[in-house]
Amino acid sequence: MVDNNHEPETILDLEGGFLNRFLEANPGLAELPLDERVERMILSGINQQTRFFRDDQAFKIFRDMILPAYSPSQPLNVASVGCSDGREAYSLLLENWRQNGRLSLDAFDVNPANIETAQRGEYDASADPYEGEMRLFEALGPEAKKAYEVTAVSNKDILGLRFNDSHIRRISFNDEAKARINFQTHNILRGSLPQQYDVVLLLNVLMHYNPSGRKIILANVHRSMREGGWLLCETADWSDPFPGRRQYFRGMEDLDNLGFENAPSPYFETRLRIPQVYRRKEILSPAP
Repeated sequence: MVDNNHEPETILDLEGGFLNRFLEANPGLAELPLDERVERMILSGINQQTRFFRDDQAFKIFRDMILPAYSPSQPLNVASVGCSDGREAYSLLLENWRQNGRLSLDAFDVNPANIETAQRGEYDASADPYEGEMRLFEALGPEAKKAYEVTAVSNKDILGLRFNDSHIRRISFNDEAKARINFQTHNILRGSLPQQYDVVLLLNVLMHYNPSGRKIILANVHRSMREGGWLLCETADWSDPFPGRRQYFRGMEDLDNLGFENAPSPYFETRLRIPQVYRRKEILSPAP
């Protein structure tokens, strides 16, 4: 549960101005109970920006560093926390399509509307030859391409307003792909996940919270992981339209006292941020 000794302003990171504007636009929140105020802010105030294959460095680390650490015959439970409308989870599935039978993938988001979208498995994607998501779909292997159908749509039929070009394609995942991801509504700020996992992806989540909020979330994540489990976390990319949020690029605080140890990544790019990789230590995570 949310710590009732914390006001929303001491849990969420307001320095970037995004949530400040939400508070100013919704003065009636002050009359609601604390838990409901926090819930409203998380549901409506936190950015829903996402796209397919957004966190390519994280997927490379998962494929080249984490998977080889286990026996090829060992089943792995993987959780995507803060999955938004499901594109992150479907991207991970497609990148590892040949791991069928080995990976058990659960995806969680606080917003029920996002989970409904993910369960439907239908999205509009840009086919712009330079920046569109479809070019990344085209790079997938033949087995993964069988997981979805691509159709052209007219501008009037576009599901969202994410793109303003005329190169739009609809991605519809088939029943097999949808059955391989278990989408669930869950607020990681309120408690741990329903089971323990070998790998947790916590991508573009912690950036919305200040140290007090991050401590609560990381304690709940720690309780949701098996001993030696892997935690992948990072911030929004450089294309984020709210520059104030890029401050989190400076790196997280030391997680050693929260039950994690750093697992250095072999990847390095001078211009881009690299996902931070941790492993769950044997010590118990302190209460937030």
